[in-house]
This record gives sequence, structure tokens and C-alpha cells, in this order.
Amino acid sequence: MPFRPYTIDASINPRPRRFAPPKPMPYPMRGLAPLLFALRCARWGWPVLPLWPVRGGRCACGKANCQHPGKHPLGSLVPKGVLDATTDPNKISRWWYECPDATVAVALESAGLLLVDPDSGAAQSEAHDLGLQGAVVRRSRSDAYLFLRPDGCPIASIINSGTSGELDVQTNGYVVVYGWHVCGCAVYLDPLDAPPLVPAPDRAVQMLSDAQQRNGTVAELTPGADEPPVRLDVCGLDLWHGRLAVRRGGGLGPTDGPGTADRSETLYALGAALARAGASSAGIVAALAERDQALGYEKYAERRDGGEREYARIAAKVLAEGSRPSAPRADAEGPPPFPLEALPPSIRALAEEGARSIVAPPEFIAVPLLVLAGATVGNAVELELKPGWREGSNLYAAVVAEPGSKKSPALNLAGRPIHRVQGRLAQDWKRQMAEYREDLARWEGQNKAQRGPKPDEPPFYSVLTTDSTSEALAAMLAANKGLALIRDELVGWVRAMDQYRNGRGADRQHFLSFWSREPVKVDRKGAPPIFVPRPCLSVVGGVQPDLLPDLGDTAQREDGFLDRLLWSFPDPVPDHWSSDEVSEETVQAVEVIFERLYTLEDTTDDNGDAQPLVVRLSRAAQSVWEAWYQAHVAEMASDSFSTRLRGPWAKFPAQLARLALILHMLEAPEVSEVGVGTLTSAITLVAYFKAHAARVYRHLHAERRGLNIRILQALKQQGRVSQSDLLHGVFKRNLPARRLRDELEALAGDGLIVQEVEQTGGRPATYWRLA
Repeated sequence: MPFRPYTIDASINPRPRRFAPPKPMPYPMRGLAPLLFALRCARWGWPVLPLWPVRGGRCACGKANCQHPGKHPLGSLVPKGVLDATTDPNKISRWWYECPDATVAVALESAGLLLVDPDSGAAQSEAHDLGLQGAVVRRSRSDAYLFLRPDGCPIASIINSGTSGELDVQTNGYVVVYGWHVCGCAVYLDPLDAPPLVPAPDRAVQMLSDAQQRNGTVAELTPGADEPPVRLDVCGLDLWHGRLAVRRGGGLGPTDGPGTADRSETLYALGAALARAGASSAGIVAALAERDQALGYEKYAERRDGGEREYARIAAKVLAEGSRPSAPRADAEGPPPFPLEALPPSIRALAEEGARSIVAPPEFIAVPLLVLAGATVGNAVELELKPGWREGSNLYAAVVAEPGSKKSPALNLAGRPIHRVQGRLAQDWKRQMAEYREDLARWEGQNKAQRGPKPDEPPFYSVLTTDSTSEALAAMLAANKGLALIRDELVGWVRAMDQYRNGRGADRQHFLSFWSREPVKVDRKGAPPIFVPRPCLSVVGGVQPDLLPDLGDTAQREDGFLDRLLWSFPDPVPDHWSSDEVSEETVQAVEVIFERLYTLEDTTDDNGDAQPLVVRLSRAAQSVWEAWYQAHVAEMASDSFSTRLRGPWAKFPAQLARLALILHMLEAPEVSEVGVGTLTSAITLVAYFKAHAARVYRHLHAERRGLNIRILQALKQQGRVSQSDLLHGVFKRNLPARRLRDELEALAGDGLIVQEVEQTGGRPATYWRLA
């Protein structure tokens, strides 16, 4: 039967604060309870893994003499045990699809938890002496307790310690939080909602530290000629009560003891850790031998070669892997998350609730909200940085994501407040039109000699549009204080430019002027020209990564079009079913803000000309602005700064001012000065957009470089090729002809290829060859 993943959001059925699991039922009648529990833990940030379930009073692993029924990893799903623990809801759903009644366990180390586990009544009393107030894991004989692991707390275990000999304290391994015991009773975490975690008691931490110091090995290895001393504890090796663990990248490695099957993997992990610490081959061999001897692996020491051949083979392997260069990644650290803390509370609430409900990155909602808020303010307000430098509230922004990543639902949600404003304007226009028709009918029915001037038809006011032709936009901008152009796919916006002029119009230049808020004059054939002295156009939409080059070819035409866009290029969010909803109260709170912003009006001067309200930076905010500007200029002057980022970076001072103005109007529109807190939030947003712009331009550069390499390889192999042959034979029509033509012309401009034209008696044939 093929795998059909399904997921259940962890917030389902949040009513019961104290969860009482169902009575034991025969397999497989236990439903989705384990999956729900696992997803809840993952939502809290606790990596989980499935353990073998208990069925009919026996462990489902099938071993007749199983020593840990219902308490050891389900090997076919998690072959590396606790190392495979995850918070990925898709992987969790697959595990519990394969085994619906699998026991749920939480990895302690990666979850940052400390467990106090008494195994008897006496141990329970001793545990209470530690001052236990943590989250409770309910069990049949005695409860266990979970705490936050303090900084500096050892990653270790104390098994069967205390005066009773039955008190366990550990920060590694895993703990069962939902399952069934062999006796038929349930094990579960209480409460079901996020548990009230507190830092671990000092005495429990001290017990771990004492045990680590008492049982841990700090034996110094014999260094080689150029090798610094390496101590086993520095490399992450802990020994206690016959057990060993190797810490790797924040996760816990395999634990083993004499005679267990994990020895080879543990030796390899220790060897790799020593290799990363700079140990030589001889040092690694000595450490592995010492480790086996300390744990009592006599059978390996009794070999003819003392086990050194195995140790030497491991040392050679880990040293070879450590010297192998890793493939460079253009985006190794990944993009930074969106700084939700920089948003006003109502905007943040809508972005957070929407992201949980739609299962999408919060910037899919937050970025359009900022752009649309700026359009609602329009040219009624400007921020003056100094005399002669003012910025408005208009932004161009693009969200980059793969198809099916929920861009459209998120954009629809972000657009609800501005659609509410537009809906009210449409209703007002309908009412005014009805009154106008009545007035017009009365006017027409009057005697021509007695009636006054003809009634004026009421204008239709707009705050948003989907028409992207510059002539239509100019007409709407002339009649409205601000306008938002919302396009689900921005590629369609760009392709629509000059569509009626065979690409020879000025739409692209007009959009550059719209962003800069420069006066725009559109000449029309057979109609009066349109003049917009202070346009305020905001643009927002989505684009697929593969279609980024189609938005513009800044590599060939440095017109600054792409540089004006604020980019958001987040990593995808794993999809899963979510029962979360966006509350109407949250949406209505933002709608009220947008209505208030739209009612802001500019003023008029003595000549009757419209003048915007002007806000300025406070004195303290001015100091912050100057410090940021100097740091920004220094960043661009750095030798390591990429030249292809100079275009967007040159626009970021204006972008910062516009973001600060939008945040100010969202928070305190009645105040005439932008404060330090608002400007600091805007600086945080600019840092986010800078990182994502760098990611987009790296992607564009890689796309263009790969395309050029394929073109040059084809010319090298075939000698001389036409554009049609390249389009059909090499790219299989998977590349727009315009984009291919632009790349060929760019390569010719760089002197890498040459164009040849042959006269054939009809249309000239054009070929390309290497220069």
C-alpha cells in the first residue's frame, strides 16, 4: 500500500487542560492519540521519536526476551535511535502512519530538558526532597519530572543512584511521554497543553556534575610531533557506570556498554570528533584503544594485533573525510527569519495567526501588509530626513517561493483590510451615483432657461487595482492619494509592460518614476495628457524562483528596476494540516487601522495646492539614523562587498525611511515625530530585506551563469548555431525566446561570442559562434 502522508495539527481539541488518556484498547483501536501527542511535543520544540509499542502485554519488536518492552526505538523507522528524533511534522506523520500505536518519546538533550525519574516510592520521596515543580510524566508506580536544562549543565546520566538506589537523573537519551506499559496502564505527559517548565533544581544539576567528575575520563592522549594535547572530555567523551556517549553537533550520539551492538558506530563518532579537534592518526588510535579498555572490551584487547588494525582503519577513514573539501553553498546559513517583533501588535497578530492557519512563512502575510498599509497612507504624509529629502510610504515588494507554497492564500489574507476599504468606497460611490441620477433627472426635467449647472458625476475613488498599464495607473494616481497594485504573479506585471507597443513604450520607465515619486506625464493619442505631480504607487506580489530572471535583466540593462524591490525569499514551511483559524477580532483590528489610515488627508497651501503632512525624526532617532547610515556606507565600501549588490544597497536608505514612516503611521499617526523605537524596528526590517536581497541576487547570478555555460558549451560542440537551434535543440523550449536573445546579446557584448548574418535571398539567417 503506498504511503499517503497525513498530519494533524498539535492544537486540535485544546479544551481539556488535564489529559486523561483512554483506557487500553486492543490494537489497532487506539486511533490518532499517539500522533496527536507527538505533534504537540514537536510544536513545543521537542524532537520526538517512535518506540516499539506494547501489544497484548508484550513488546511488538517480537523478541521473546525483550529487556525493555515498549521502551526502545522502533529500529525500522529510526535506525539511529535518538539521533533520528525530529520536530518535522511530515516525518512524524509518516512514522505514526507506519505504526499508529508507537510509543512517543522525547529526546532530552536536543529538547534542552533534564529528567528526574524515581523508580519506587522511596525514590519518589527522595525526589521530592530536590524541590520538584516540573512537568509531570504520569506512570503507574511513580511519576517522573521534566525541567529546563540550565546552561552549563552536563550532558550525562546517573542511573540507579541516590540513597534508595532507584533515582535516575539524566539530560541525555529519551523519555517516554505517551505509551502503554506491559501491565496495561498508560504513560503520558500531564498536562496536554504546553507544560509549565522551570529550571532544574540545583541539587539535581550538582548530582550530574559530581557523577561526571567521578566517572568521567580526562586521560590525555600522547600528541604527535605537531599535534596539540587533546583530552577526551574536550572532544565530548563522557564515561559513567559503564556507558559512553559522544556529542555531535548538539545531538547525543549512540550510547553503549560492554557487549552492545553500537560499538562500531560509537568508535567512528569518537574518531571523527578527535579528527575535528586536530588529533593525528596515532592519537586517534590511542584514544580508541583507551576507550575500549576503559569500558571492558576484553575480547578486542585479546586479539593478536590488540585491535589496532580496526582503530587504524577508523582513523584513516575519519581523517580522509575531514580533509575532503565540502561543496560550497551559496546560502549556507539560510535566510534569517522575519522579525515579527518589529511589527505593531495588531499587524504581528494577523501575521502569526495567518501563518499558523495557512501553514506558510509569516512574511507571506507581513510583507504585503506593510506594502498595502503604505498604499493606504498614500501621499498624505511624508517623512522629512532633512530639507530637500523627503520620502513617502510607497514600496515595491516581491515574495519568492515555489509553486504550491501558499503565496496566494497568504496574499488574499493580507489584502482583506485594504479590500474592506475599497469595498466601502464602492458602496459610497453607488450611493452617490443614485443621488446623482436623481439630481440629473430633476435637472433635465427643469426648464432650460431656469435650471442651473449640470450635476457632476461622482468620481470612483480607488485604493487598489490589478491593471498594470502605466496609462491606466497614471489616470488613477491622478485621482487618488495612493494606489496598491496587487499581482499574484509579478511576472505577469512585467510582461504586461508595453504590451500594446511591441516593447517600445515607456511603461518600465514610468514604473521607475512611480517608485521614486517623481512627477509623471503620460501623453495619450486623441486625449489630453495625464500629469501626476506626486504619484504614490505600491506594488506587491509573488514570483517563483525559476522565473526571477523574467522580472528584468539587470545584468544586461542596469536600469535599477529590480533594485527597487524589497525581496522576501524564505525557506519553505513543511506542509501539514492545521485546524488553527484567524480570528475575526484580529482581522477587524487591522481593518480599523487601515480605515483610519485612509481617512488621513493632506493639506493645502496658500495657492490651493495639495501639500502632505510632514513628520520628522526625533532628535534621538536622528542620531540613530546617522549611525546606521555611516555603517551602511562602510558596508558598501568594504573590499568584500559584492558589486552586484550595489544597486539594491543604494536604495536601502530610502527603503528604511519608507518603512519607518509606515510603522510610525501604523502605531502613532497623531504624533509628528518618529521615535527611536520605531526607527530601530525599521532598521531590523531592513536587515532582513538585505539578507533576502543577497539571496535573490545570488540566485539570479547562478541562473545566468548556468545559462551562459550551456550556451558556450553548445557553441563549442557545434561550432555555429542559430538562436532557433539553441531554443529547440539545447533548451527544449524550456526557456523564453526573449531571455535567450538577451543572453546571446550580453555574451556578444562581453566579446565571448560573435553574431554572423547570412543573406539567403529571403529573410537573413543569423548564427552565433565563439569569438
